[in-house]
Amino acid sequence: MEKKRRYELLDAYRGLTILSMIGYHFSYDVFILYRRYPGWLSNPFGYIWQQSICISFILICGLCASFSRNLWKRGILLNLCGLIITVVTVVFSPQAAVYFGILNLLGCSLLLLIPFKKIVNEKTWLLTAVISLFLFVLFRNVTKGYLGIGDTILYAVTFALYKIKWLVPFGFPYAGFYSSDYFPILPWFFLFLTGYCFSFYLKKAEWLKRLLEPKIPFFSWFGKHSLIIYMIHQPVLMGICMLLFQ
Repeated sequence: MEKKRRYELLDAYRGLTILSMIGYHFSYDVFILYRRYPGWLSNPFGYIWQQSICISFILICGLCASFSRNLWKRGILLNLCGLIITVVTVVFSPQAAVYFGILNLLGCSLLLLIPFKKIVNEKTWLLTAVISLFLFVLFRNVTKGYLGIGDTILYAVTFALYKIKWLVPFGFPYAGFYSSDYFPILPWFFLFLTGYCFSFYLKKAEWLKRLLEPKIPFFSWFGKHSLIIYMIHQPVLMGICMLLFQ
């Protein structure tokens, strides 16, 4: 039996992404919540930065899901953590309340992955990855009311779906809905599934395994403790902002 290997470079990459996320959230707190630069969100650099973080993080989490021993347990844990984030932000920082943020997405994606594991295997992973990536692009703007490629509208989603509040987690926000960190199942689960599919290539590509084995202690540490860091980083950042600006 092959000895279980730790792909340290994956931890390091996840750690680098977490540090980038902390920097982005601190910028958001300073520029938006404390209104030092209210137009920051419309800045192309801010959008590209935010997208690079979430796309990288969701892909790497999908890839690493193949190493999880218990998807049920991990999925429920992440959803509970996401619920805690929602309660804390609603109570202490309602202007930055989080409804169905990244932790809820990852938790639900792990649970949704359970039935998909029966159809994604060494023979179907590449086709599934291609289809998943296409669906991610197609559903990218479902929260805006349409399916399409970029700004090209291929299908206008019926407005009735956006009136049902319990469909918010699926990518159909109702009028007036706001969340400072909103990652609905559509389209983001398709990106998560794409990452999971590529784990099949990793498992059989010896050159890639060797490439991912080097350890970068600083970034690896953050990657291995990403959940607890995510849970505490925003209260810490808000505390720093209060000290600086109040």
